Amino acid sequence: MAHSPAAAPKHQDEVRRRAYVISRVLDFRDSLPAIPLRLRPPVGVAAVLAATVLSALTAVYVSGHRLWPSDGVEGPAAAGLARVLATLVDALGEPVGAAIVLPLLAVVCWLRGRRRLAVLAMAGPLLTVGVTSLLKPLTGRMIHGDNLAFPSGHTGMFTAVGLIGGLLVAHHVADRRAAAVVVLGSGLLCGVAMGWAQTVLVSHFMTDTVGGLCAAMVVVPVAGWAVDRLTEGT
Repeated sequence: MAHSPAAAPKHQDEVRRRAYVISRVLDFRDSLPAIPLRLRPPVGVAAVLAATVLSALTAVYVSGHRLWPSDGVEGPAAAGLARVLATLVDALGEPVGAAIVLPLLAVVCWLRGRRRLAVLAMAGPLLTVGVTSLLKPLTGRMIHGDNLAFPSGHTGMFTAVGLIGGLLVAHHVADRRAAAVVVLGSGLLCGVAMGWAQTVLVSHFMTDTVGGLCAAMVVVPVAGWAVDRLTEGT
């Protein structure tokens, strides 16, 4: 069946409209930086401190030493309500939990107009898990006989989620210091919550969770800087 001459312009208009919508979706020029300029100094300082702690802990465990006599000694797992709460928190760091939390966080960032932060919402936690996975065989620290323990990927991933959530909220905080407290405090809060869960479930030693938290504090700012640089002018 032949198309009417009037149908061709309508079809072209529809194609142009769809192309415009797609271009706007992929346009990062009007999106705020993943890590705003005013927050880069405090976040950068936190990253340097975290890198120092992570490097020191890695050096200790690579050499086969402990920080104190009970460091690396498995204790009894929590029971009762504490175990239930810890298991719920732990589930957020499992693959299924992460597959729900990360896309949901990215969508919220995107809908709020924070497109670069949406990219970081996926890249930051995943890269953090990647870094912890690379460090584990390097340190060779074991728990339960044959499970690599340091640093904790669960803690790193959830700390990264907290940092990105803090970056989303901090946009609405006028004072720079208060905004920095929101970002870093959110990351620490999430990291401590997951670290507690990993420790009381004896999935990790306490210092493993400190290492995971520090890994996120380093990886997320670096990944945020990379996202901002790569999306400039796009």
